Amino acid sequence: MCHQKPMLWDSKDLAFTTHRLIFAMLVLSTLVDYCCPWAPPRRMFANPIVDGVMTSIFYKPHNLLHDLVFETTCVYPALVEMSRIIPKLQSGSLFCTGDETCDYILACFLLIFVIGGGSNVLATRIAAQGTTVTGFSPVVGAALGYYQRITIVRNTVLLSVLGHKLTAIQVYWTSIAWMIMTYSDWYPRLVAWLIGGLAGSFLAKYHMENIVFWGEILNFFGLT
Repeated sequence: MCHQKPMLWDSKDLAFTTHRLIFAMLVLSTLVDYCCPWAPPRRMFANPIVDGVMTSIFYKPHNLLHDLVFETTCVYPALVEMSRIIPKLQSGSLFCTGDETCDYILACFLLIFVIGGGSNVLATRIAAQGTTVTGFSPVVGAALGYYQRITIVRNTVLLSVLGHKLTAIQVYWTSIAWMIMTYSDWYPRLVAWLIGGLAGSFLAKYHMENIVFWGEILNFFGLT
């Protein structure tokens, strides 16, 4: 499927394009960490908060396979829902510029960097002194929170594991249990995950409250 699409940007499928870019960034950041562990791209901006928001989610990936699986199964579905919702935003609402592509890019930036990276920054401030929280998991938590709020009426199945159908909320809480059982430093990770999930849900709530009503009526009857 990938070779049938434009290499870098496909305006007809923004969700898949974003998914491909995130996938590439995760792989690239792992290669950089492996090849140049002494010079990680951590300090890119003078402001530590801005630096944390922009770089912490791709800094020294904890487990590349884990991140790629969750990006594909959890983040990508949220991006698809976002690409469906963004064109229905009322003109004049916050984060709505009138250009659907720009609005989608802005929404992705908010979900991935502001919420995901911001969750790492806040968790670092809340966690024990000397602990720096990094990693992609807050983005996954934010995506699950967003997806669950957007699809709450439809109760959509997110994925199927060994014949068991799981919703976003089931994946969200199962991931928390797994995090606590498998990581010795689970507390700061959990804080970042919870902040991300809550903020992602709030972003979805804002989008749902500011969509054109007739668009959701058409969607209810399966006409969009």
